[in-house]
Amino acid sequence: MKKDYIHQNAQKLVVLVLSIALIVGVAGCSKKAKEVEVDLSEYIDLTIEGRDGDGDASFVFDYETLIEDLLDHEDLGDFFDDEEDDLTDFLEDMTIELSSTYYLSNGDVLTYEVDYDDDDAEDLKLVILDLEDVTVEGLEVAKDYNPFEDLTVSFTGISPLIEVDLDYNCSLDTMFYAYFETDKDYYAKGEPVIITMEYDDYDAEYAFVNITTTEMEWVAESEYEYILEASQITDKTELYDYIYAEVQDYVTAKISSNPSGFYYGMNLTAIHGYSYDVDNAQLGGDIQIDSAYLLTKKEAQMSYYDTVNTLAIIFKVPVIFPEIDANVTYDSYMYIYLNDVQLDANGDIFVSYSDLRFRTGRDDSQIGAYDDIVTDNVAEFVVAEIPVADIPAFPSASTETVPTETVPSETVAGETTVAEESTVEETTSEE
Repeated sequence: MKKDYIHQNAQKLVVLVLSIALIVGVAGCSKKAKEVEVDLSEYIDLTIEGRDGDGDASFVFDYETLIEDLLDHEDLGDFFDDEEDDLTDFLEDMTIELSSTYYLSNGDVLTYEVDYDDDDAEDLKLVILDLEDVTVEGLEVAKDYNPFEDLTVSFTGISPLIEVDLDYNCSLDTMFYAYFETDKDYYAKGEPVIITMEYDDYDAEYAFVNITTTEMEWVAESEYEYILEASQITDKTELYDYIYAEVQDYVTAKISSNPSGFYYGMNLTAIHGYSYDVDNAQLGGDIQIDSAYLLTKKEAQMSYYDTVNTLAIIFKVPVIFPEIDANVTYDSYMYIYLNDVQLDANGDIFVSYSDLRFRTGRDDSQIGAYDDIVTDNVAEFVVAEIPVADIPAFPSASTETVPTETVPSETVAGETTVAEESTVEETTSEE
């Protein structure tokens, strides 16, 4: 009996020891198994701002909210409550850094570097998850800007002396200084105008713009253009009609009011002296066109304030002095010139007819007129002779053919020459 009793007591002791071990083991397993994964990204407020290429990144780590969440944990809240001081120290000692925080551009990748005590984290049952990389986006991008869209281009002057006026009015919120320049000072109608723009990189950076265009082309415009080619003026009948009428009136008035002007102008005193009464003279035939010229200013000397072109026509005026010899005709040469003859947009003549001038050369001679028009101007002007056959003829007056002697007054090397006898038409002007 005694043996059985001892055996029963031994069995009870084994059961008790196993029960205690089981309780302790379960409790130990339960405590070790409970850990909390911490996603720091939920407590980091990252700010990326600024301009593309010059962006800034900063963040705030809200560990106080993390502590509150751990204290409220449904399973380990009591544990963290007991370890609150250690938990606070652990999180305060944790360091978090970004790989880059300045001069950021859209598309840059930022990485976090987190440093903490691994042993403290294990004791506090914390598993710190890795933070994911962040791609920079949303930085302000420089705006494309074409300064020529804010440039007003206008034209003044007469072709080929068209000037370009440039008026730049920046539409940006931030002031931007642009400097425009044309490739020439003057342009002809229809000629390309190349405008270039220069700027300071600092101004573009300050205005935060990307300059898209630094050169553009326009076409010079003008309602009027100076005649530069003889072919542009040969068919302008209204112009010649006006000039011829003015010449006829001028000659008629001069013969009537100042006949001696022809006598002395042709230096007839070298032939007849001063003894004749030359207060009476008349036309000895039709006024004729001797030659015509278009003078255009040489390009290198051309300017808007100077004469650009001149139409010049030499006329041969046959004059009779009845007191000397009613059968002898003397040729007096005069010329007209008209400056700055233009064409309008329709191709019609535009000119100030009040600028028409009458002149005579040395000794009222052909050579004198030619020297005045051509010889004296070849240094500054390109002189083009207009074929007389290409322009309208001077209108003929009523004529009656009579034999006369023609004496042209031409002075060559200081000598007056007299032409041979010929037959001309005696003309009576119709007014």
